[in-house]
Amino acid sequence: MKSEKETIYDYAAELKLLAFKEELECTLSLAAEENWNHLQFLTELLGKESARRRECRRRSRIRSAGFPQMKYLHELVMEDMPKEAQVILPELETLDFIRQGRNLVCMEIRERERRILLRL
Repeated sequence: MKSEKETIYDYAAELKLLAFKEELECTLSLAAEENWNHLQFLTELLGKESARRRECRRRSRIRSAGFPQMKYLHELVMEDMPKEAQVILPELETLDFIRQGRNLVCMEIRERERRILLRL
């Protein structure tokens, strides 16, 4: 007969709850130390699963976007950028457009050596 932990691991695998499998022991120990009730324990474990899935979705969206090259803001050389991009870069660094629920799309279109920066 399987132990309760083994049964939980089996259920987690069947339901594809990877954080449950990875975090169960640690969360059980923490719950025992701090005398959590079952709702606190479940909330913690589900929170970890939710965070893991959010991160996976974020990575998946970046991968599926098919960017030709990934760059971080700190890697950009301000002087090498078009003037329009230099104006927008400070707004990008604050990430306020995300908190406001707006999209910011920057693209470079080279036609007859013209650079156009589109902002939506």
